Amino acid sequence: MTLCLFSSNIRPQYEQDIIDVAAAPAGHLFRFRYESKYIDDAVEDDWASNKLVGADVLLIYSIQQPQNYHRPAFVPIRTGKVVRSSRDGSVFFVDFRLGSYSPLREPGPHETRGSVVAEFTEALGDALPGSPGAVAGKRYSAASGAVPPNFLAAIGDASAFELLASYLAGTVSFASHLFWRVSEVRQLGKGAVAADDEGRFRLYSNRTYELTVVHYQPDVSARPFGMTTGQFDVQTDAAIVEVIGDKTIQIASRYDAAPIRLRIPASPDVRETVLAVRPSPGTKGPQADIRLLVGPGAGKRVVGGGAAATAVVLAAVPGMMDRTASFGDKVWFPILAGVITLVIGYFALPLRK
Repeated sequence: MTLCLFSSNIRPQYEQDIIDVAAAPAGHLFRFRYESKYIDDAVEDDWASNKLVGADVLLIYSIQQPQNYHRPAFVPIRTGKVVRSSRDGSVFFVDFRLGSYSPLREPGPHETRGSVVAEFTEALGDALPGSPGAVAGKRYSAASGAVPPNFLAAIGDASAFELLASYLAGTVSFASHLFWRVSEVRQLGKGAVAADDEGRFRLYSNRTYELTVVHYQPDVSARPFGMTTGQFDVQTDAAIVEVIGDKTIQIASRYDAAPIRLRIPASPDVRETVLAVRPSPGTKGPQADIRLLVGPGAGKRVVGGGAAATAVVLAAVPGMMDRTASFGDKVWFPILAGVITLVIGYFALPLRK
């Protein structure tokens, strides 16, 4: 069974959640919240007692009309896994880890994207309890059921993202939006960095990393002319994460990849921060807060601490030596302590500019 989490076009923030989910990197943690009246009765107890951990998630965009002039239409977005869930009064919260993209398949020779959406909507409605996404009657925005598998595209993430963008670009909500995704974070010269259990990317001091943003703008008739240009601003705490070069992502074509190079300065401590991406004024599109855990490795912190302790002990040794000890014997200990202190200062402490 899959926990289906819906976000609709009824509020601008709900729409923003959909395009943000599509842009975030795999492993990123996201939170949805629902009033109790929108929760499937069958999952309420497990949700409130945090028993949904590890459950499969399918995130779905629900296209609605406030006065119920038409039935909702469902567009699947992405898979995930529940990390934790809770209840606070009448509000239910769920944190989930983002997985692969899960768009609807390409239409067949005698189909349109609209007909595929309509068929999937009907099939999913039959598989879930009540009236998922409906405005009138008992409405569910979160429900558990078996998702019809024959409607979903089984392709790689790069192609799946392009297909998903094509479906979303055909809606009124996202006709003027730009689409991009964080494809990877990697250390230069080495492999990709995976997010940890809390959705953070671990970056080490005195190393350079590259965060790659891939954008794709579908060429569909619903999109206005000139929508393929825009700008997004990259923001960090420069004392913790330095952006090398331009701090903007320029979109001036239908598709491209924009590498953002990051330098992690020396630091004595491990700290958590975010790399924020925001649309510039006049641009519509995703926003992201990518969580980073930056600083020295555990080994360096232990060695540095141990060396410092050793230096203190060595400096104190002459005072504990017998009076008959020679001056030469006594002087070597402070000298050795001083050398160790210099090494600590050079390798373990941050450089001052």
